[in-house]
Amino acid sequence: MKRSLFQIVKVIVCSVVITMLGVLLLSLLAYKFRMSDKAIKIGIIVIYTMANIVAGFIIGKIKETRKFLWGAITGLVYFIVLTLISVIGTGELYGNGSMAIIAFLSSVIGGTIGGMVS
Repeated sequence: MKRSLFQIVKVIVCSVVITMLGVLLLSLLAYKFRMSDKAIKIGIIVIYTMANIVAGFIIGKIKETRKFLWGAITGLVYFIVLTLISVIGTGELYGNGSMAIIAFLSSVIGGTIGGMVS
């Protein structure tokens, strides 16, 4: 159990770094091309999904059994960590309920997909 938790933490750190790099790139693109709010929100969802596909893939390679389940668990933990970071950084829980649901689904589904293809 302790080993599994440590493995998940390492994978989550990797996916958070991917997310940070993706958000940095998105912010540069948004500035350069004056992207709309809707386009930025779509970009954020894509970043969340891609970071979790990578995380699910990595944890699937590590675990070798029940890969999709480990990917889903990793996506769930990622969502919890992302939510905590958001609340600490901004003082609010996503702008509205729909964005929270979309972030949750993209995280868990992305992790599951990554685990399945690993």
